[in-house]
Order: sequence, then C-alpha cells, then structure tokens
Amino acid sequence: MGLCLLEFNQVSVDMNSFLLFFFLVSARYIFFFFFFFFFTFANEISGNRKGAT
Repeated sequence: MGLCLLEFNQVSVDMNSFLLFFFLVSARYIFFFFFFFFFTFANEISGNRKGAT
C-alpha cells in the first residue's frame, strides 16, 4: 500500500513537471506565432491603407 502510494506520488510529480515543461514550450511557440501573425497583419493593414490613399 505504501509503496503503491509512493509510486503514485512520483507519477503525479512527473506529470506536473511534464505539464509545466509542455506549457513553457507551447507558450514560447504561441508567442512567436502570435508575434509573426501580428506583424504580417499590421503590414497588410498598412499596405491596404497606402494603396487606398
């Protein structure tokens, strides 16, 4: 019983660290993707405004 509980705690700790690592990596990729999308979107808007005027 105690050994099973210890293994379960170890698995939960590994799961938490894995989720934290996955969140950090995905947040970094999401930030780069959002920055790239915002840059292209702003470029598109400025291009449309220049073409309109």
